[in-house]
Amino acid sequence: MFSGLYRKLLEEDCGYWEGAYGDIPKMLGLARQARQRLKLEYYGIPFSLSIEAELMGAAVDCRTAGEPKIAAPPCLNLEDFLDQCRRRPQPASTRSAGVYPPPGGGQAPTLRITALIEVISRLKSAEPQIPVIGSLTGPVTMLSRLVDSAQLFKAMAANPKLLHRALEEITPRIIDFGRKQIEAGADFLVLGEPSANSRILGPHHFAEFCSPYLTRIINSLGTNHIILHICGQIEGILPEINKLPFSILSVEAGIDPSEIKSVLPHKTVLKSICGNG
Repeated sequence: MFSGLYRKLLEEDCGYWEGAYGDIPKMLGLARQARQRLKLEYYGIPFSLSIEAELMGAAVDCRTAGEPKIAAPPCLNLEDFLDQCRRRPQPASTRSAGVYPPPGGGQAPTLRITALIEVISRLKSAEPQIPVIGSLTGPVTMLSRLVDSAQLFKAMAANPKLLHRALEEITPRIIDFGRKQIEAGADFLVLGEPSANSRILGPHHFAEFCSPYLTRIINSLGTNHIILHICGQIEGILPEINKLPFSILSVEAGIDPSEIKSVLPHKTVLKSICGNG
């Protein structure tokens, strides 16, 4: 969240994201400075769409001009992803800790996730009256970071059953991460699914590959906790979005909420609070 502002703050301090991720005092400082500079009524946690993928084995490059980027997907294809998950199932002790073993083997990185959860807890404990907003990556976008996105979109037409198997595998892991943030004190979670807009998926694929799993995540974490964010053009998928059991939709700054409100009469529509789209 707020990657543009956080990048500016980090450049003033150390120049690289790696100087903040895993550093609890620095992450706390970034959250507080962002709230002060933007005059926000809530805390947004410094976050990267790569953090969940990193927990599942993706190599992440923090020394970039923007937010941390995944250096390369850890899985060759969906079959490889499922095979690695079978060989390294998620143990109960790991679920309770809120971290996941990478499907490729080796020790799961825990520093960034541990810091993120601790920052949420400290912000909420210090000022319980101020809402704290965390973040989650949607299942289609998450898979596109673990497997080459071309493989993912090809499977939608060529092997949809395989893609559903992968989405079934990844959705509970996303839910676990969301629960840990809520347990730590997060009032809301921005559930970002930037790979699901009208241009990339369209209404048919959104209904088949996004809606069932987003619904499961929202229902598992509580409809009042979720702010759904989808980047780019969403006009073509608004009827499908309207069917999802959430209350608040965040849209890109270039979209006028009043223009889509008629299609979403029972949803609150906000201009983007997400800087990383």
